[in-house]
This record gives sequence, structure tokens and C-alpha cells, in this order.
Amino acid sequence: MSNYRPLVVTIAGHDPSGGAGLSADLKVFDAWGVQGQSVCTALTVQNESEFYAPGWIAWPQIESQLNALHLKHKAEYYKIGIVENAATLLAIVTWIRTKNPSAYILWDPILKASAGFDFHSQEQRSLFRTIAQQVSLLTPNQDEYEWLGGDLPGLVLLKGGHDQGDLCTDQLWLDAAPIGSYTLPRIPGANKHGSGCVLAASIVALMAKGLKIERACQVSRNFLQEYLQSAPGLLGSVQDALTPDIQTSSTEDESVLHSRLYVITWDGASQSHVEQVRCLCENKVRIIQLRMKYTDSSERLETAWQCLRICRQWGAMLVINDDVELARTIGAKAVHLGLTDMGVAEARLRLGPDVLIGGTANTPEHVRKRIAEGVDYIGLGPWRFTDTKQNLSAVLGLLGVASAMEVVQNIKPNLPVFVIGGITPQDCKEILECGATGVAVSSFIVSDQHPQMRVRDFCDAMAGIGSRL
Repeated sequence: MSNYRPLVVTIAGHDPSGGAGLSADLKVFDAWGVQGQSVCTALTVQNESEFYAPGWIAWPQIESQLNALHLKHKAEYYKIGIVENAATLLAIVTWIRTKNPSAYILWDPILKASAGFDFHSQEQRSLFRTIAQQVSLLTPNQDEYEWLGGDLPGLVLLKGGHDQGDLCTDQLWLDAAPIGSYTLPRIPGANKHGSGCVLAASIVALMAKGLKIERACQVSRNFLQEYLQSAPGLLGSVQDALTPDIQTSSTEDESVLHSRLYVITWDGASQSHVEQVRCLCENKVRIIQLRMKYTDSSERLETAWQCLRICRQWGAMLVINDDVELARTIGAKAVHLGLTDMGVAEARLRLGPDVLIGGTANTPEHVRKRIAEGVDYIGLGPWRFTDTKQNLSAVLGLLGVASAMEVVQNIKPNLPVFVIGGITPQDCKEILECGATGVAVSSFIVSDQHPQMRVRDFCDAMAGIGSRL
């Protein structure tokens, strides 16, 4: 898994100066250790300071490029830059969603060249705004945001580079409400051609590597700050911008499997599985298991697609419960197997080495078995009685969990273990003090009228308690 390079496709224009568009995107992808591929939408006539003509490429040629790449590689992350018009953008987004409904799509809208060349007419504004609802993240500057009508739905990173003042602030918005901001000193005279491309390319690359959205934006903004100072003139140096501090900061994001709160969707909740996943992601839960025991088979695939798309949008990990074939079909990166489900070895053959596999354990003997099978984490329980799950195994309680954790400590001490089964925030302290990584919770959170408060209660209960990992 250490040699795995996530794939990102950039769909943008070719800038002969190399400072923006495809060339800039690919340089950023490579710097972050991401495999980049490119599809050209325009052969622009420009240098770093003057723009002369867009040189649009027609949709059929764009589609042919996309199809050729798709024959060999199923991409899960896309960045879209300059396009001729709203119809072309719609065709691109529709193609992506048809091929991979859960794909992560970052759209960096480019309405005009810095030299003043306008690309889009006012008549296209409404359609562009509608299409924006189908992407995972939008990264406009203030002029582009206002041109699109403001108050945009979904996740939007509003860039502050064109504002005035000594400080530059980028704001992350969800449904037109701010959820994060990134402020750095404005650097006098440090203007670089293609800086918006560099920022957007960095964000999508880091999301593909598994960073959560807030962290990807923060690291990318710091990376851009270095890029703006990396070389004289209007062309920057990606390699000089990737300082040791920036590289280190990109690896400091908490590993998803070392998150302390693991939440499982529930058929019995009043909200649909999709609504549950969306709510959990919006409240910063990073590992979510989709457990559909009683969902109609015709709905399972569409539900899984939608849930995976939402998780990718936020940088969360979706774990598919039991169904290895469903996980393989949608390209999920994790699956959880019960003791009577498909064996771990067979699941590895079907899913490949880069998919995480978790396994249930109810006794110390089960723990030994799961470790020998090579699972990536263990779901240990039940802690106490719960009616969320049928055919419940014998309750472990504190002594049972402690015995099972002793086995983990002796054989594979860094293996993540999540204790599950009727857990409340009041239980977290003694569970973590047994050495568990965290807790797995279902109905206590997802069936509550205010799940965000339940999430906060668990996070508060586990804050400050030492972890073995």
C-alpha cells in the first residue's frame, strides 16, 4: 500500500507558458505524490502576462480523450478548469457522473483571463449555477462567486486573493454558511500566473490522498503562500513551494483509522442512510459504516453510490458492511466483515491490496483469528446489550474488553480496535483506558433528533484521554 498513488484527472486548458492549466495541475499532482492524467479543453494562445485567444476544443474531442483514459483507469477524483461554455461543463460533469456516480469533482471556475478576456456571457449564469450543485467543491474568487449569484449551495472555497488589505482570507462555506477560514499575510508584489490552478490542484490531490476537506484547504493555502514567493516574475516553482514544513503538515492529518468515533448507519433511523451519512460528514465524523440490512436490493447500489460521493466530498471513509461485491462495484476503500461473512483472504483477492478490511471479534480467540487473517482493524463487542443488532453475542463488558485488548497488545499493539455495542459517552473513558482506539456507535447517534449534539458529546468525552496509537 505504501507505493499506491491515487489518480486525479485534470480537465483544463493547455497554457503554453506552463504556469496555469494542465501543466500547472500535473506539476502539483506529481509534487504531492499523486498520479495525474489530463484532458485538454482549450489550446490557449498566451504567455504568463498576455492572453490572446482561448482556442476551444469541441466536446466530441474532449469526450474522446475522457473515454480513452477511462478504458484503462477508473478515476475517482477530477479537477475541472477552463471550459468553453455551460453546455460543455454540463457534458463533462454528466460524463463523469455516468461513469462514476461517486467521483469527487472540484470545479475551479474561470470566467475571465487576468488580461481581461471574458469567457462567458451573462446568459449562461443560471445554467452554470445549476451545474455547480453537482460538483463536490467549488473554488471561485470573489468576482466569480458574485457572477454566479452568491449564496451557492454545497461546499465552496471562496478565495480572498483579489480582496484588499494586509491579510488574505479564504473561506470554506457549506450551503452559504461559513465553516472554516484560512488567513495569511498578503505578500506585496507576490503575484503569480495560475495561482488559482495551483491551489485547486493541491486541494484535490490532498483529498485523493485522504485528507479531510478542512485540512486539505489549510495545507494547500500554506503551499500556495510558499508558491507565491518561490521565484521572481509571474511563473512560480512548485518544487520550491513544497518545503519540508509543508510536506510534514500534509502527513499530520489524523489517520482515518485512528479516529476515535466510528459511526454506523441504521435501518431503524428516521432519516435515510444517505441523510444519515450527510449529517455525519457535516459534523466531522471521518469513518462511517453503511449498514443496510433491510434496504431493498434495488436501492442498495444507488444508496451506496450517493453515500460514497458524500464521504469523498468531506474526506471521510465509507465502510461497506458485509457486502464485498457492493464495495468492489462502487470502488469503496473499506469493507467490514462479520465472523460468518466472506473470509478475509477471499475478500482481499476480490478487492485488491489497497482496500481496508475490518473484522468483527467477540472473544479473545476471535481477536487472535482476526489478527492472523490480517484485518486492518477490529470491531470488538458487544460492550453491553443493544437491540440495534440481531443475534447478539455474549456481552463483553469491561473485563471482556480488557482481556481482548491484552491479546492485541501482545500480538499487534498498533492494530486499531473500536469497541461497539450500546456505548454511551459515559463509557468512553474506561474503554479508551483499556487501550482501544475508539468506539463504534449506531442508533445512539443516528436515531437522535440532534445527532450533531451526540457527536459532540462523544468527542468531548474522549478528548484528552491518552491513546495507545
